[in-house]
Amino acid sequence: MKTKIKHGLVSTFSIFIVVIFLLAVNLFINKFDLKYDLTKEKLYTISEQTKKIIDGVNQKINIYVLASSENTNLVMKKLLEQYNTKNIKVEYKDPAKFPGFAKKFETGDSIQDNSVIVSGEKKFKVIDANDLASYDYDYETFQTKLKSIDVEPQITNAIRYVLNESSSVIYYLIGHGELKFDDTYKKQIALANYQIKDLDLITANEIPSDCKILFIATAQRDWTLSESEKIDKFLQGGGKAIFCIDCIKDDFANMTKVIKNYGFEFAKAIVVENSGSNFTDNNNLYLLPNYTDNEITHQLEEKNYKMFVPFCQSISINDNENVKPLLVSSDNSYGKTNLESNTIAKEKDDLSGPLDLAVLSEKNKTKIIAVGSTSVLDPAANSYIGRTNSEFIVRALNYLNGEDNNLYIPPKTHEVERIVFTQTQSLLISAACTIIIPTVIFVIGFIIVRARRKK
Repeated sequence: MKTKIKHGLVSTFSIFIVVIFLLAVNLFINKFDLKYDLTKEKLYTISEQTKKIIDGVNQKINIYVLASSENTNLVMKKLLEQYNTKNIKVEYKDPAKFPGFAKKFETGDSIQDNSVIVSGEKKFKVIDANDLASYDYDYETFQTKLKSIDVEPQITNAIRYVLNESSSVIYYLIGHGELKFDDTYKKQIALANYQIKDLDLITANEIPSDCKILFIATAQRDWTLSESEKIDKFLQGGGKAIFCIDCIKDDFANMTKVIKNYGFEFAKAIVVENSGSNFTDNNNLYLLPNYTDNEITHQLEEKNYKMFVPFCQSISINDNENVKPLLVSSDNSYGKTNLESNTIAKEKDDLSGPLDLAVLSEKNKTKIIAVGSTSVLDPAANSYIGRTNSEFIVRALNYLNGEDNNLYIPPKTHEVERIVFTQTQSLLISAACTIIIPTVIFVIGFIIVRARRKK
């Protein structure tokens, strides 16, 4: 009887010590606000890039949230807490309590509830509530699902906007049946503090003086001689440009003549991949290119992000001193030069790999980035690969514009990942839960009981 009482007291005391220990640990964590973000995309934590930007703020900035603190999304709330610093102040302005507050920031339409206003000493930026997250529509379940959380990139880039005197302007060439610039890319580029304007050189006398970068996508017809002269003049004056050009049978003589001045040309050869790690979806034309060692793609390669560039043509480099490859195919690839061929197999006149898929030309002050396909701008291809393509485009723009790519803040994807077990794994887990673990517990209990009885 005394032994049972003794064991009971020891057990009670042990439980008491464990409870006290857990309470102490909990109080310690709360006291020093010790937290660790275990989410894959660090949803609750601002990035190191944002911390650098915040540390460099040298003027008073107010971040106004047009909602009550209680009604603000938890992820957004946790992120906003980390913006509160010496020069940055976060305030919640509940429209029910401050009905007229947002009016002084209205420049047209009224500002809706749950929006965010980032206000500096000279400028301010309104972030629409709908821009704080991105959604996709699932046609299988007929439901809208959260695609990415854009709170940090929106707010951080708004801070950069109010700190800068002006935004860089990108002119998108139109008038030749060019690919329409998708809203997904427009949003991503706007996040990096660029303005996008259309440019029709048939009516414009010249490329505007505020053009930082000229963006050219595949056209359905060649430039006129007058247009090519305007573009060449812009480039010769130290202009910056991005070319995304599909493989076409037509001979665009005027466009080709301008491009060749800068050490490369589009080879009109569709790249076919035979390396299993460089194509996807069982399609040898759905390329997953390799990166070269360069500043634009370095961080993409470091994070093991793959780009997806279907139906890409190769690019021929004529000036190895001033032109460097950015994206390349594998040694096992080849380029189909006969675009009307009935076979995908390699033929006599086809180009041997590796082949250049994207290049950077730097000649004097002129900088050009060329990609052998407009599929890099396709929102479906971009979504398929986790938006790496759009991140590449923004990083390319930043490089051309002399911006620090280390300060680029991409949106945080929000994907619910499922653990998929094989049939064997399912059986093992089931056996462990129903047989193995209960048996182990029974054996341990039996051994303890016998040991106590012997005493």
